[in-house]
Amino acid sequence: MKGSQLHISKTPKTVSIVIGYFFFINCIVGVGFLGIPSVFRGAGLLTAVLTLALVSLLSWITVTWLLEVMSRAQAIEDIKNQPAGEQWSHFPNFRLETARKFEQSELCEIFVHKGLTYFYGLIVSVSMLVALWASCTVAGQAWSINLPLNFGPFNVCVDSLFNNTYAPEDSGCLASYRFCVFLYAMIVIPLSLLDLREQSIFQTALG
Repeated sequence: MKGSQLHISKTPKTVSIVIGYFFFINCIVGVGFLGIPSVFRGAGLLTAVLTLALVSLLSWITVTWLLEVMSRAQAIEDIKNQPAGEQWSHFPNFRLETARKFEQSELCEIFVHKGLTYFYGLIVSVSMLVALWASCTVAGQAWSINLPLNFGPFNVCVDSLFNNTYAPEDSGCLASYRFCVFLYAMIVIPLSLLDLREQSIFQTALG
């Protein structure tokens, strides 16, 4: 950034670096890692690796853009909070406050218009619903194939039963699939209601 250097203010942290690392990995990877082997098998090793590298690069670029926008928002907030009559330099001090987090919806309102905040909220809501459906589907398929559910109405599923469909037609496999989705919900829903510090043990175990 021209005219100033971006730095992060040192303030007390809510979680340790190690716990933060597990949060970071679990948020990025999520349950989707269960389907990665199938994707590699279907797309081929070279294509899958190149695609994964490209997506990782794009993710890194968007993270740096978001950090830059947050630092500019912090500079705007510093100018607004400056005492009346006090002069400020031509180049603002771009920095990040760990105790002050700018949400994306807030950034939309600061730099564009409040109407964009509602549009962003709609897009995020739809995205979260799709991600929730996808994660439940992946977890249900992976667990119903790998867990030894061979009792009562349950049968262990095989990959071929999920070809071109998210729910199998076989009654025993379908019962196992629904049971696994239920188990996934019983884990994810209570976990999502916990504070970040309360989640640290679970996030470390999942990582």
